[in-house]
Amino acid sequence: MSEQPPSPPGAFEGRRRPPVSDPGRFGTAVFGAILIAVGAWFFAEQTLGIALPDIDWGSLWPVFLIGLGIWVLIGSADRRRSG
Repeated sequence: MSEQPPSPPGAFEGRRRPPVSDPGRFGTAVFGAILIAVGAWFFAEQTLGIALPDIDWGSLWPVFLIGLGIWVLIGSADRRRSG
């Protein structure tokens, strides 16, 4: 059997994973879920021919801005609390 040679000191320092409680990971997950939901909506309508209710995306964009603003405020409050 061949054994792996030992890694040099500091070899893995640049590839650390962020801690599980990193608030950036939550935002990334939410953004990913939104992209998946919108993509699934369009896929169901265009490809599968499923008749879904029409969404007026032109009047919905302010809701996204409000959500983004709330997300930024919560992130700012969390950073102030932690240090």
